[in-house]
Order: sequence, then structure tokens, then C-alpha cells
Amino acid sequence: MSALIPALERLPACEFLLVVSDFDGTLAGFSPNPDDVAVHAPSMDALRALSALPNTSVALLSGRSVESLRAVSGVGRDSAIALVGSHGAQREEGARVSPELQRCLDEVAQAWERLIASSGCSGAFVEHKPYHRVFHVRGVVDAAVAEGLLRRAAAVECSRGGCSEGKCVVEYSPIAVTKGDWLREQVEGLPAGAGVVFIGDDVTDEHGFSALRALEAAGHNGVLRGVKVGDGVTEAHATVAGIREVGEMLSELAKARQIFIKEHPRRPAHWRRPRRGRQEARR
Repeated sequence: MSALIPALERLPACEFLLVVSDFDGTLAGFSPNPDDVAVHAPSMDALRALSALPNTSVALLSGRSVESLRAVSGVGRDSAIALVGSHGAQREEGARVSPELQRCLDEVAQAWERLIASSGCSGAFVEHKPYHRVFHVRGVVDAAVAEGLLRRAAAVECSRGGCSEGKCVVEYSPIAVTKGDWLREQVEGLPAGAGVVFIGDDVTDEHGFSALRALEAAGHNGVLRGVKVGDGVTEAHATVAGIREVGEMLSELAKARQIFIKEHPRRPAHWRRPRRGRQEARR
């Protein structure tokens, strides 16, 4: 990729630019061990370059906890890159849920642990996140067995909230919060005419793409763009083939933004960085 993809051509010239990216499957590959993933260095380098520019902000928006996201991404606490976990529900490290939500999380986790034990299958495990529990089968060798486990995990009864499916996972949360909710909140707080790009690869990222489309349809005056990584039906404005192409796209965006800012110095504009949201206030 030698030039910025057509869908993003207007973004470098926006008064303010917010770049938001998913992590797993977008900036890093997958692994049976979520703590041991290969991060695509060119993508992270481009995001750091963008975050250092005036009137430009960057956020990683992930289903991971903020703590896990910081550990695997290498983004330090003094970085200009914002980290947002649990699909937008977690805005800070050390977040705690209410006793009621904790009970719901524990109920589902225990049911899933019983499912794994009764199946006698190795490679499946339950991941604990602040606002979610995740049933993983990426390490299950037999594809048919993995698919069957996912179906049974998704069918587990829960007293509050519900399950959603992703790539080799089923995720449960007792609260209804999506990446689309978070993006919508942030876009509404941006200066007029701002540009926003959201990049992601999984089912949960479609909520973000749909939110940007809905804001466009409602007449939002900014430049809103979604980019899907990989194949499949999507609400995104554009697609790229894989993680390597994400790095190329971000590098081109950083170069174009640097050139525009150098040639068109502007007064500072600001983004209200992620803060405690409505979901957290209910804890």
C-alpha cells in the first residue's frame, strides 16, 4: 500500500482527528495464550507518531481489561495513547464491579468451568475480565469439538445480561455496553468537523462501525470512517486484508497527517479523553 486508502483521504485535513483501534486481530495476532500475542510493531509505531501530533488523539478500544491491554500492547502509563477496556466499560485500571454484577459473573464462570470439566477437553478455558467472562476454545485441536463447546457455552443461562460470540470465543457480560456506545459518546464530545477512524476485525467491532454509520445518517458534521480487517459482511466504510495492511494504512495516515499539520498550523483543539461513564457510575 503506497497511498492512503480512498475512504480515509479526507481524515488528514480534519481540524481534529481521533484514531481508535481494536487490538487483537487488528494490531496483534491471535494466540491460545492471550498474554502471549505478537504485536505488529509498524502499527504501534504509527499510532505513537499520530498521538504525538497536535490536534490528534489515539485510543485502543479492546475487549481486554485495561490492565491486560497495557501489558500486551506496551503502552506505558505516561503514553498519550488512551487505553479503554471491556468494549468501553472500563476507563481506568483497578475497576471494580458491584456485588450484584460480580454474582452474575461468577455464576456464568462457574457454569463454564463445569462445562469444560464435564467435556474432558483440554485447550478450553475461562478468562476473567472486570466486566466480562470469556470462554476460549482457540487451543482446542478438534474444530468440531470446539464448535460444540461454543454452542453449549452460549446457551448457559444467566440472570442478567447475555452472551455474544466472537472468533473462537463466547463472551458474557451482565451489563449492556458495546464499542458503539463508547464511540458514540466520544464523537459527541469532539470539536465540530472532527475526523474519526475506527479499525477492528471482530463481531464486537461491528457495533462500532454501525454507530459511526448511524451518526452519519443523523447528519453528524464530522468525517467518520470504519475500517474492517479481514473478510466478511460489514458496516465499515472500507476493508483491509490483514494486520500487515493495518500497519501500512496507519503509517500512511500518520505521514499524511504530519504533512498537513506542517503546512496548515492550527490553534489547539482538544478531545475529552475517556472518563468514568454511565455504566461505571451504576456500580
